[in-house]
Amino acid sequence: MSKKILIGSIVLVVFVLMGITSTTATSCSLVANPSAGIDQFDSVLTVTFYNLPNPLPENLKADIKCGNGIVKSSTQPIDPVTNQSSMICSYTHVDTITPYEAFANWTTVNCTTIIINYDGTVNFDAWLGITNAGFTVGQAFPVNVYAKNRGTIIDNYKVVPISTSNVKARIFDDVIENVTPNRISKTEVEVTTIAIISNEKMNVTVNSTLVPTYGKVLNITVSSGMPNLTDIDIFSVLQIIILSFIVLLFSKKLVRIS
Repeated sequence: MSKKILIGSIVLVVFVLMGITSTTATSCSLVANPSAGIDQFDSVLTVTFYNLPNPLPENLKADIKCGNGIVKSSTQPIDPVTNQSSMICSYTHVDTITPYEAFANWTTVNCTTIIINYDGTVNFDAWLGITNAGFTVGQAFPVNVYAKNRGTIIDNYKVVPISTSNVKARIFDDVIENVTPNRISKTEVEVTTIAIISNEKMNVTVNSTLVPTYGKVLNITVSSGMPNLTDIDIFSVLQIIILSFIVLLFSKKLVRIS
């Protein structure tokens, strides 16, 4: 065997062995829910590991830290099915906007995420004027959306109704503007059902425009049915009587002519 053939064979074997023995490196991702809040709030940190060794070592655990200034740090078990580990972090009152770098690791694998704690300058409550309603199919019904500024500076609030397959919503003024501290302002969402439904939920999101990541999710439970006699007003009843009388007279004339 020539030297060229021998060298080529060795190189081929090395590459084959490398392909057999090499594995994708273990990695992870860290998610905070929520990733932002006002003053005191809790956030659930969830770390997900990818390409962990197979089989998994016994008592596999991850180190999770809430972030700078937060004392809590814990070693949590990693679920062998989901490859996840989680921990609740409590963030306290701050006087200025404060970012926290949360951290999670297993052996040499680590990942981070940022949690932002906003100070009390931006804060609000939001609610719907009605949270449970029954409509007639096809009937448009107005629902008020309220926002109260609990912060210390003027804010605007973006309102987005989220239609479903059976409940359609539209809004003509989607921003509640120039709400001063402690003031309540509102806008209106028009809700229409297009099918007979029972207890279907429709969501409306409200977000600060100063801090777009800070918001509320509101919901209304909607039921609907077909119209009945109680839904018909007196004017409609009179129209029906008059039309019936005209039809009756016309039919009598036709009988006489024939």
